[in-house]
Amino acid sequence: MIFTPLFASTLLLLAGQARAHAASALAVAVVQEQFKNSLLVPSSVLPEFAPIGTLILALPSNNGSGATVIKTGSNLTLEQSAVQPVVSIKGTTAAEADSGGAFNVTTHRYTVFIVDAGPPGANDLANTSTGTFSGGNVVRHYLQNDLIWGLNADHAIQLNATTEPITAYAGPNPPSGSGPHRYVALAYLQAENFTAPDGFTSTLPVGVFNFQSYIASTAGSLSLLSASYFTVEVGAANTSLPQTLAVDSTTLPQYTPPSTATSTGDSHAGHGGSASATASASATAGASGSTGAGERRVGGGVGAFVGAGVVVLMGATLGGW
Repeated sequence: MIFTPLFASTLLLLAGQARAHAASALAVAVVQEQFKNSLLVPSSVLPEFAPIGTLILALPSNNGSGATVIKTGSNLTLEQSAVQPVVSIKGTTAAEADSGGAFNVTTHRYTVFIVDAGPPGANDLANTSTGTFSGGNVVRHYLQNDLIWGLNADHAIQLNATTEPITAYAGPNPPSGSGPHRYVALAYLQAENFTAPDGFTSTLPVGVFNFQSYIASTAGSLSLLSASYFTVEVGAANTSLPQTLAVDSTTLPQYTPPSTATSTGDSHAGHGGSASATASASATAGASGSTGAGERRVGGGVGAFVGAGVVVLMGATLGGW
């Protein structure tokens, strides 16, 4: 089955919503801090995290007229997360300048994962009925190799699937009371010699696997570009969870006050830095909302339109996760 992009009218609508730039240094720094503050770094998913751009997740509208960005750390409902988010990637100015890099060669191929890393403080999955985690594993909700360039709209590159996924997307359904589960989307550049690990070459259902073992078994042929995440929670948490903190972008060294910002490149805090500054401001505001015990959200809900083309795949909901 070949997966195709949204209608051209949708792509044009998305592209026209915002004046876009390469991912700013501030945008990348904010995402790094969000992953640290949400206790995803270091973890069994990401022992370390050095993105060279941003990963954009978006949800299509019901009437097909556009897509809505899922800001990093957003809390989604079961209904919202049942639809597979569309994936685009955006490199920094430096990453785009790399003549052979992930954001400069249209023949590159990519791998995207969406995995459940559990609630804050959980490292790995052990018991799918209670939502408790241990043992170096996560739940694989989506795995697609050999994604290719789609529309490049204002620096945001949609990733198009041309083959069946290894694991088709299944929406979250975490156990009630287990806390806000963090669903992490990660985009990797495939080297020319990339070969899927043994056991991951044909269709697999959603299930537990060791994420870092998968990455290690590719012998360096997958390079992380960026990541994002959203949370889904069913019922109030019935256990105490570690506190997570919002990100204040104005405290980061990459921040440039709007009054002194220039209009180009990664230093542009009015827009190329605007996307990042807005995201972090929303993250701070969103952190004050109702959450599981001991937690503050790093993220600010579903956001504004993104200037990128998207591919939409509908997904089923996986009972229990």
